[in-house]
Formats: sequence, structure tokens, C-alpha cells
Amino acid sequence: MLESDESAVLGDEEAELLRAGYEAFARGDLSVIGEFLDPDVEYQNPEYAIESGVRRGREQFRAALARMLETFDYDEIRVERVIAAGERIVIAVRVVASGKGSGVPLDEEFFHVWTIRDGKGARFEWFATLDEALEAARAPRDSPDVERMRNAYAAMGRGDLEAVLELVDPDAEMRDRPEIPDPRTYRGHEGVRQSLESSFETFETFELIPDRFIEVGDRIVAILHMVGQGRGSGVPVEGRIAHLWTLRNGRAYRLQAYSDPEEAIAAARAGDDRAAEQANVELVRQAYEAWQAGEVERAWEFLHPDIEWVEPPEAPEADTWHGPEGARFSTERWTASWSEYEIDLVELVPRGERVLVRARQRGRGEGSGALVESDIFHVWTVRDGRAVRMEMYLDGRSAFEAAGLDPGGVTR
Repeated sequence: MLESDESAVLGDEEAELLRAGYEAFARGDLSVIGEFLDPDVEYQNPEYAIESGVRRGREQFRAALARMLETFDYDEIRVERVIAAGERIVIAVRVVASGKGSGVPLDEEFFHVWTIRDGKGARFEWFATLDEALEAARAPRDSPDVERMRNAYAAMGRGDLEAVLELVDPDAEMRDRPEIPDPRTYRGHEGVRQSLESSFETFETFELIPDRFIEVGDRIVAILHMVGQGRGSGVPVEGRIAHLWTLRNGRAYRLQAYSDPEEAIAAARAGDDRAAEQANVELVRQAYEAWQAGEVERAWEFLHPDIEWVEPPEAPEADTWHGPEGARFSTERWTASWSEYEIDLVELVPRGERVLVRARQRGRGEGSGALVESDIFHVWTVRDGRAVRMEMYLDGRSAFEAAGLDPGGVTR
């Protein structure tokens, strides 16, 4: 019977088909499991396994199994445990075999995760421990964006350029790996078409098989297994590369290729950090613009209910205030000594969750009427779209240091 520790959507039929497939494999009969496989099935083995890497398609799967039969004499392949987890099935299988020729014995338990869709095996993954297999089986399903990217690679594998272009923004930009000779940038649908057609012309066979996808904000890193054969030369090409996609309205509009997947992941995270910093800059800018337009209440909406409002340390009776009302009181006290007061933004510099503002304040003294103009610095800390801290400085160097920025040539 099918064992499950959560509500299963799979029945005993799929599990029994899998059991029959393992028994047939032990006999050297690949036809049973072949009938169970989806035509586009993905086959993924860890680096330490026989036939390691990722393969796609029923024929590649069967070819990999055939090579395993050529490597070992199998005495027993026994399914010991079957666990359903949503659309996935975890198989614990005991393998007793010996190496052909060498006679080296093998008696180990392996753990396989099958993804079943429409009654067919759509994906196969091999793990060394049950915990790893269960974790993979319970992983969340692909997001809609990842599913689109997966479909794009499947279309590339079929040579269906029109299906690929449907998933690509008309203003898309594709960039080659920077370390290859004469790297190029392709723009628009025609550029994308040219890039793909160039790959098809260079290789007799060529496929990019997704290993995994990593989502970082509006970016997706695709870790890919590249398999191909040079046209004319017949030289095989195989390795791991990565694509960093940036999405717009659910479509791919920028692609940067990398030879090192870790570089792609780092670039995605750096880009996400820059996007978050820029978003903070815009929030701060909008607050100042609202204040300058006399829309004070809209400016205060930017403040977190528990904001800390810190007055310049060198100012008379400097203090720290809490909450929007404290910020309002401090601001009114600051501007009360001026009969006219204006403040203009000069620059906004992001640094992580902080934004340094250099502004020019000018006005006339309430009593003297003298015109006064000077720089003032504000260091905002922004979290989840709200300001949680604002520090005022009359000294530019102190402000830069408080924001975690290099003051450089700033003396005051």
C-alpha cells in the first residue's frame, strides 16, 4: 500500500507501476518503465552517482539505465518504502549488485523522488539519504515565473523558436558569457532569434537542461546542464552554466549568461540589493517632495509608528524623539526660529537600508531677518517601506560615517 504522512493526490496505481518498473529493470527489461515515462522526463543524478548530471527525454533516460545495466550485474532491486507527498513519490530502494568484470559487491539503499504528472513520470531525482529525498519531495511548486522559464528551455530543446519568443519581452536584451571570444549583446526578438539560431548552427545537437531555478526578487537564476555536439567536428560539449534572467510583466527582458553559476547567483543578489536601495531612495525623495509641496500629512505617512527622530548632536537642547508626533514636534521646533524656511535636495546616497540626504536649507532669522544658508544632512533608515530612524547632522563627515559611507574629501 501507498504510505503517506500527508494527504496524497497519487493513488496505488502509480506506486505499483513504479514497483513494476524497478523489478523489470532488475531483469534488464526497460520497456515497462519506458512506458511510464513522460516524453520530456527529466533525469537528475548527484555528482557521485553513476550517470551523474541531468538528462531530458525518454530516450536519454533509457540510455542512462542501459549503461547502468552494462556496469553492474543486479541480484536484487527491492522497493522497501513508498511515500506520497503531493504530486511526488519517494521510493526507498535496496540495491544488491556486483560490478561486471570486477565483481566488487554493492549492497546499499538509495532514495528516489519521482514527480508524477498526468499519470506519467515527469522527473526523477536520486538522493543519498531519506531526509534529503523528503525535503526535495516537499519543496514548493514552481512559481508562475519559474514555470515560464522552464517552458522556455523546453521549447529551446525542441527547436521551437516561436514558443520561446512568446515568453520574451519585445525589448529583450541577451548577453553572451563575458569570457568567451567576441561576446555579443543581442536585442529584441530578432536578436534573440539570431542568438538561438547561431547556437543551432554551431552544434549538431545542443540542449540546455535546467538543474534548478533560484528566484531573487524580479530575477531568476537558471542553473543549467549544457549538452551538445559540434557540427562537423563531432566534438562533445558538456558542462554547467547559468543564465541570469530579469523579468518584466512576467516576460524575460534581460539575460546575462555565466560560466560559473556562483557568479550568476552573486550578481542576482547584488542586483536585488541595488533595487532595494533604489526603492528606499525613491521613498525618501517622495517624502521630501510631499513636504515641499505642503502635503505634510502625506510626508508623515512614510514614518513608522515607532520611528526614532534624532536631532543634531551640536544643536542646543538636542534630543531624540519617538513616533510621528515626536518627529512633528522636533520639525516644528527646528523651523520656528525662521521667518522663512526652504529646503532643497542636493543628493541622495543609498547604503543598504540607509539613505543619506544632503540638502540645502535657507531662510531668514525670526528676529534678525538675516538670510542664512547652509548644508544639512539627514540619515534615514528604511525597513519594509517605512522610515524607522532619522538622524540629523550639521557635519557632513559625521553624516557619511553614520550612513556607513566613505566621507572621502568631505570635511564638514
